[in-house]
Amino acid sequence: MGYLYDLVNQTICTPTPLPYVNMCRTLLAVYLLLTPFSIQLELGWYANTVVPTLVAVSLLGLDQISTELENPFGDDPNDLDMLDEVGMVEHEAMFLLQIIHQ
Repeated sequence: MGYLYDLVNQTICTPTPLPYVNMCRTLLAVYLLLTPFSIQLELGWYANTVVPTLVAVSLLGLDQISTELENPFGDDPNDLDMLDEVGMVEHEAMFLLQIIHQ
């Protein structure tokens, strides 16, 4: 059980390196700023509007997901509910103790 606690503690206490986050967001901003300059009229409207928009939305979504998953244990709606997990383990332990005492 101590090993699992150490893993959870390591997950919480190990932040994403700030230079990595800054580089990813800088490259994302550069992509978003330079995409309009890559328009080629002979490719048509689909290749010039839909595809870059889908790529941009996908990259922005990945950035948001990585921000949300950086700390999975907290009070946000998307975080893991550790109180329920602890309550379930406590309930099972009490059940096992009742079986042993009978």
